[in-house]
Amino acid sequence: MQALAMYDRPGKLDEATAHFNTVLEHDANNARAAAGLSIVYSYRLRSNSRDDVWRGRALASAQQAINLNPDLAITPIAYALALDPHRQFDIAMAAVQKAKKLEPNNLLAWQTEVRTYLIARQFDATIKCADSALKLFPNDWLISNLKGVAYMNQAKYQTAETIFRGNVELHPDVMLSYNFLAMVLQYQGRVDDALQVLQQGLQLRPD
Repeated sequence: MQALAMYDRPGKLDEATAHFNTVLEHDANNARAAAGLSIVYSYRLRSNSRDDVWRGRALASAQQAINLNPDLAITPIAYALALDPHRQFDIAMAAVQKAKKLEPNNLLAWQTEVRTYLIARQFDATIKCADSALKLFPNDWLISNLKGVAYMNQAKYQTAETIFRGNVELHPDVMLSYNFLAMVLQYQGRVDDALQVLQQGLQLRPD
């Protein structure tokens, strides 16, 4: 699961995939590993490839995990991540709420809830949920970035810029923060500043 927390770093999804597949080879009924594999597939779906084949794999693995053990928080989380919030928002949110009921302080459940609101373009709800989550996990860069993206989609560029700059300072090895900061600078017409931010990120993470 640690590799999933660092999913944006090169090789971490491959590492997680190998780990979960090894566990399932030895124990085909391991619900946690099936759910973890589903989450890997969902992250791959959201990567640059955007290959919808990953959604089918994510859903299949999530359903397998639920059938094996529906009382683990990670199983409804995996299911929620595999769904399309545009078309299946209510189902995804019900799964997230089940996970939070099972484990109220589960970071991945909170991240998934914020992400679901954001993808569904419910930006006010995204910000409100992110604020609640950040009270529990004040240093989580993903939730903070998702909040910034919500503000960016509302054209509140200066607020979003402040959030992304804060993430770059606190978590300089997270490339997503540089990408979002460059994007919001470009939206403000500050192209040179955006290029400088991207170059800064590439110097820290040339891979």
